[in-house]
Amino acid sequence: MERELKRARIVGISTPGRQTIVTNVLPALIKVMKSLYPEKIIKTKQPENLVLPHDRDDILELLGNLLDNACKHSKNNVFINFNEEDENWIITIEDDGPGVSENALEIIAGRGVRLDESIQGHGLGLSICKDIVESYSGKIIFQISEIGGLKVTVILPKQDLNIA
Repeated sequence: MERELKRARIVGISTPGRQTIVTNVLPALIKVMKSLYPEKIIKTKQPENLVLPHDRDDILELLGNLLDNACKHSKNNVFINFNEEDENWIITIEDDGPGVSENALEIIAGRGVRLDESIQGHGLGLSICKDIVESYSGKIIFQISEIGGLKVTVILPKQDLNIA
């Protein structure tokens, strides 16, 4: 709640035409993650010249939290994939870490929930991600990845770009 109020004071009411040019922001975000986690390999797959019709700061915070979480918990590899469906953008981030239990999948996005107390953090990142996704009437799904770790799927509805 405090995050949203602060954001509203800073940027005012969200205006049409806000967007994120993923091909501009993702390389810089990955560079930051590689500086924090130099031993990790981050692989990306996205359409060329990808533009998401969602606020840049929200998308950066969403991707930053999800990538940071994946890098913290992965053994070596993190994958981020962007796909377009009829009515939605699908973003998938998964890692090859130890993963979580089926029971933990249901509580993982709760505010302050930390499944691994030995890893630095406050337990707010996934909760913030959930809040951001829900603010766009989207959905966030936590699953066990086929490569061993956590798989997070973000479904964001497409919106008109209204670019002037």
